[in-house]
Amino acid sequence: MTTEPRAVDSGGGQPRSAQAVTTSRRPSDPNTPDALRVLYSDRDLSWWPVLLFLPARGVLSFLAQAFTAAVLWSTGNPTPWESSQGWWTVYGTLTDAGCLGLLVLLLRREGLRLRDTFGFTRTSLGQQLRSIPLYLLALLPAVAAASLVTLPFYGPAALPPQVTAIHLPGWAAVYSFTVWPFLWAFTEEITYLGFLLPRLQTRTGRTWKAAAIIIFFWSAQHLVIPSILDMTYLISRFLGALLITAGLTTSFVLLRRRLLATTAVHWLSDASTAILTTLILGR
Repeated sequence: MTTEPRAVDSGGGQPRSAQAVTTSRRPSDPNTPDALRVLYSDRDLSWWPVLLFLPARGVLSFLAQAFTAAVLWSTGNPTPWESSQGWWTVYGTLTDAGCLGLLVLLLRREGLRLRDTFGFTRTSLGQQLRSIPLYLLALLPAVAAASLVTLPFYGPAALPPQVTAIHLPGWAAVYSFTVWPFLWAFTEEITYLGFLLPRLQTRTGRTWKAAAIIIFFWSAQHLVIPSILDMTYLISRFLGALLITAGLTTSFVLLRRRLLATTAVHWLSDASTAILTTLILGR
């Protein structure tokens, strides 16, 4: 005759077996919408900090350009705002630093860390790396569409203002195609796809509604990168960014949310653009 194992009281009023069940229910990935729903409910966290963070990168980008213009003005530059427009691949790092600082604070209130937003373990790292070619192929149609849509604004032989405005000394040009693309891609992906998307999914209850909000704010950010008060520039800049961010967001949602893979593709895109821009303007 066998007897059923009994739960042993640990002295705290809860059987050890029950404690084990409670522990096993803790999510392995705390950054999923389901885990976040429980977290926000249990901690009674407000959603306002998350919603206010949506336009943060655009605001920080404008402030970074204003700071650059102030520095140029202090050196005697007669047109500091116009001159600052060409430094956006350098002062963009100020935007990234401010954004990452805010992210750390927002995650800390949730009890999470930056690395939690990537949602991968040692065993899934190889899968993320192997997904890079697939993510790259998925983004190519969006890149082609963006090129076609923006072509009528400046013609096939002309470059858009965000490119022609760039006139940098050698050290800044090197910085623009080495350091800047990595920091920019990393911070944008972790901001919009790693942090904001799953929280908006939790808040709205709809994946594609959350994705649409992300695409809008991610695209609108480019209106001030750099800030140039010209309607043709603003329309073409927004439309081009809309298609690229839609491609990044859609591929991320459909291809198993591999943030490392989409970050690598984003970096390749930005780095190649920066290198080509430097070569063209350096002739």
